[in-house]
Amino acid sequence: MFVILRLAALVALALPVSGAWPQSYPTKPIRFIAPFPPGGSSDLIARILSQRMSEQLGQPIVVDNRPGASGSLGTEMSARAPADGYTLLLGSVAALAINPHLLKHVGYDPVKDFAAVAAIARGPQMLVVHPSLPAATVQEFLALARKKPNALLCGSGGVGTPAHFGCELLRLRGNAQLTHVPYKGTGQSINDLLGAQIHSVFASMPVGYPHVRTGRLRALASTSPERSALAPELPTMLEAGVPGFVSESWWGAFAPAGTPAPILRRLGALIAGIVPEAQSRERFAALGIEPLRMSPTELAAWVRSEQATYGKIVKDLGIAGQ
Repeated sequence: MFVILRLAALVALALPVSGAWPQSYPTKPIRFIAPFPPGGSSDLIARILSQRMSEQLGQPIVVDNRPGASGSLGTEMSARAPADGYTLLLGSVAALAINPHLLKHVGYDPVKDFAAVAAIARGPQMLVVHPSLPAATVQEFLALARKKPNALLCGSGGVGTPAHFGCELLRLRGNAQLTHVPYKGTGQSINDLLGAQIHSVFASMPVGYPHVRTGRLRALASTSPERSALAPELPTMLEAGVPGFVSESWWGAFAPAGTPAPILRRLGALIAGIVPEAQSRERFAALGIEPLRMSPTELAAWVRSEQATYGKIVKDLGIAGQ
């Protein structure tokens, strides 16, 4: 009887420890890995969230830019981090859905190595060109590309990024030869586009649209199924006469697999509360993106679905194994 009571006491002592995770956590800064260079979409979104998260948790949320291999290096670093709730990843369509099919070695399993914490945002890319290019529409751009095969340079933030897919999809769906020019980040590709070193980029709204507003770049179309509320005057690629061209970026928060469930729930509830706030929605809208409304379970299923979708696209494009 004494043994049973002693075991029961030990169990009772153990229960508050696991249950205390949400109350005592966090006790130190949290690293939020954005696996792309500063100035890109992932960086901007991470900084919007980190400020409000820090205010509510009472600990610094440090945005850690870890670019390389189209987001794969920072994503692998996140997967290998301790599963203690002090490392978060700003996961994206590039790193979690595209790269596993496109790159030979990514160093992580997007499904097994991560726990979905919270959905964050989604948004299209926009085809932007330098104003000196004699093309005011997508069809005029394609006509130039067909007239001089491979002469038009289409920049991206690296192999496997949505911008790279934009170049390849336009080549496939638009029946035109473009030369893909990969950079280490979308911000670098935009800088070269602003300097007329390349001709075009499929830029995310947060990166491309500010330059369109100032007239430094010209937007030809968006890649969303419907017109963007931020730029309703901009036709979609479908409206511009490129059949089957729909592509959107998305972002979510993820933690290393094995992170305690109470911590995942607390972080998930926190981010899910921040995303729909008026301040967040306004800042997202200014970037041309909108909240992605999904539960963690739905986000995990979404990652699996997107993997299957982009796996087929990679196969159709014939660009795997780079």
